[in-house]
Amino acid sequence: SAYISIEGVKYIRAVLKDLHIPYVRIFCSTTFSESEHRRILTSLEELADVYIVHESFLHAKVVEIETVDKGYIRYCGSANMTAGGLRENVELMLKHREQNASLESFWEKLEESSVFVNERVIEAYEQYPKKTTNIQYDKRIEMLQKQLEVVAQEQLMNDYHQIDDFYFNGSDYSIFAERYWQDVSTAVQQQRKITQQKVLTLHERIE
Repeated sequence: SAYISIEGVKYIRAVLKDLHIPYVRIFCSTTFSESEHRRILTSLEELADVYIVHESFLHAKVVEIETVDKGYIRYCGSANMTAGGLRENVELMLKHREQNASLESFWEKLEESSVFVNERVIEAYEQYPKKTTNIQYDKRIEMLQKQLEVVAQEQLMNDYHQIDDFYFNGSDYSIFAERYWQDVSTAVQQQRKITQQKVLTLHERIE
């Protein structure tokens, strides 16, 4: 959901209690709320693995549930997980039932573009501003995006920490991530050269 409020958290909690779903992922946009960020995120953490889609703006409102017979029930439409989306606005959510047709590639793409919510992410939102002027707001959002990117990079490196003693280490693998495709910073270019040289050296030894 693009936006989530405390009312949305309560709704999600009630639905999950009734459905007894063993594993849940929740994806939010960077600007998922203008207030109560800690309360919302910590409450969501109790219910699911929570991700902030920070590399692009998440506008989709999609719910997908896997059934016991490996089918999928999907709700797609306009409603956010907010008081407005759930009960105040005129919204439309369409229900689809599919067999063996998950949106897994969509969820994977979101996860690749996200940062996993932890205390570091929540602390970044502690500095998130209430909307004042558009210029001030945009600058603060830009700073928040950069903070989330730093945390995402830390998480990515943690995923690779077990291969640090291998020929290709975490830095070599992470440099292929989509977030670096157009990055021309000195550090990224240096890492590209290191990884490229490793590939060339390996190729020469194989020949």
